Amino acid sequence: MGSRMASNESPQDKDNSSDDDDAEVVDMVQRNAMIREKIAELDRILSERGVEEPVESTPQNTMKGEGYVDIVIGTSALVKVPGMVQRIDEVASGSKRLGSHEVMRRLAMGDDGLQANRVLHLAFTKTDGELVGCMSSTYQPPWTEHGCGHWGLLAVDPTHQGKGVASALVRAGERRLAAVCDEIQIEYRHTVGNADCDRLYEWYENRLEYRCDYGPPSGRPGSTDFRRCRKLIPEKEQQAGQQRRLREVREYLVEQLREEDEMKVDEAQPEAT
Repeated sequence: MGSRMASNESPQDKDNSSDDDDAEVVDMVQRNAMIREKIAELDRILSERGVEEPVESTPQNTMKGEGYVDIVIGTSALVKVPGMVQRIDEVASGSKRLGSHEVMRRLAMGDDGLQANRVLHLAFTKTDGELVGCMSSTYQPPWTEHGCGHWGLLAVDPTHQGKGVASALVRAGERRLAAVCDEIQIEYRHTVGNADCDRLYEWYENRLEYRCDYGPPSGRPGSTDFRRCRKLIPEKEQQAGQQRRLREVREYLVEQLREEDEMKVDEAQPEAT
């Protein structure tokens, strides 16, 4: 005759375990209710605004770039892609050499999703998924006042320049910043008489309409100055950015509800014997 296995769990332990389970259920129910309330609040706000996201005019070169590359925000998941960290560092070196550790640190910033302050935008060709460009954008850098965002580290692989990649990256960064900022700052160095610097000046300060407080470059040929330029985000673009962000937050909360519902289903499933 077989003997029964003695249980090491006392009645008190069972009671405590049951109490813990009940507390977890209560917490989940409360969290679920809070998420639903927030979604309802967002629906009310979006309904009250009642304004569709305005159609933005897109420069020809930006349209060209958006047809050539897909822009994504990098996350630490890309660290697992063989050779990706090195490739990002290689492309970024056109603006600034980062090194593998810094690339991984910047990718990890994107893991915060909607809560991320600083992210790395990456441009991949639509045809074969090759990384050909990068740029960073920051809602609130430590060197600007509240409401002034920033983008930088703009670089495009030389073999893919002239295809609108840089324009597409800048558009992606500016659209992101428009959700929470009213102004954007960029910086670059300009050397008088240098053809490449003159092209950057023409693009940044004339075509993209960033303005430097101390006017156009001046000085003797070969002299270099550090230019700090800003651009106000038009009110319509701010409104469009805020609308996009509200919808993104709503989508995030709906996804949280879906995941919790799946957890409930999994927990309700009888354990396999």
